[in-house]
Amino acid sequence: IGAGGVTLAALISKYVGDTWALSLAIGTGFFSFLYEVGRPRQLNADETAAREEAWGDFEVFAETSLVRAGSCHESEIMAAFVREYPKYKDESEGEQARKQMRRFVSRWNPYAERTPYG
Repeated sequence: IGAGGVTLAALISKYVGDTWALSLAIGTGFFSFLYEVGRPRQLNADETAAREEAWGDFEVFAETSLVRAGSCHESEIMAAFVREYPKYKDESEGEQARKQMRRFVSRWNPYAERTPYG
């Protein structure tokens, strides 16, 4: 990749001019920085397996305990889920747990509407 970049920079410099080559290099570097900063962290194999297991458990829970109509607070869903699957009790606190529950609910029922209060 490095040799390709050097070759590309030389060609741009030769045919378009040094100013454009410098501008392109700065713009590309800035874009690369933004990409790295904004890119979500990749899950490792254990985290992926744990998340898929949690989704499977939630899916079973939702099919047996929830209805795709009406409304309830996400904390009520989380509390009921933890009652049925106590192994997730330690993971039921905090913002990450609420975000995960929102993802599970929207994955299970894409038409679910969230009120301003949860």
